Amino acid sequence: MVEITLPIVLQLIQTVALLVGIIYYIMTIRVNQRNQEIALRNQELALIAQEKAEKNRQRDMIIQRSQSYGLEYTSAYMEVNNMTDWETPEEFLDKYGAEVNPEANSKWTYIMRLYEMAGLHLQEGADPEILFELWPVMAVLNLWERFEPVIKYQRERNNAPFMYEPFEYLYKEVKKKYPDVIPSWR
Repeated sequence: MVEITLPIVLQLIQTVALLVGIIYYIMTIRVNQRNQEIALRNQELALIAQEKAEKNRQRDMIIQRSQSYGLEYTSAYMEVNNMTDWETPEEFLDKYGAEVNPEANSKWTYIMRLYEMAGLHLQEGADPEILFELWPVMAVLNLWERFEPVIKYQRERNNAPFMYEPFEYLYKEVKKKYPDVIPSWR
């Protein structure tokens, strides 16, 4: 028969304690891995929520700004859109320049600056989908293509190479997204 002595009991207790320690360590590692996976998933969800919140913030800001224009914008746009009785930038300025027709020039400048603001939003990272949804694409194309010669002439004449550059950027981005759209004024 096997005689159980104190050294054997101690050795058995040591072995059991070692096995319990190893099992506890493995369980702790697994729990930590699960917790890390959960934390990572929570971070991913938080990032997605943050991106959605940023898009909503951009949309709200653009909607708020575009709604504030209302009738003033519509009236000015219609008048600017009907400025068709010119052939050259010089002729345009002779008919609609600030010195000869301050009211028409003020509306033209107002419209150009609104589209410049839309271009600035785009340059600063606004979501193009939101911007193109809220700003009429055809109006961007119409206005830029119709008044590009005037804008380029003014850039040279006023030594202002960056005049309405964000509007030009907006036009180029719209043209990239909608290459087959032909402006209606042609």
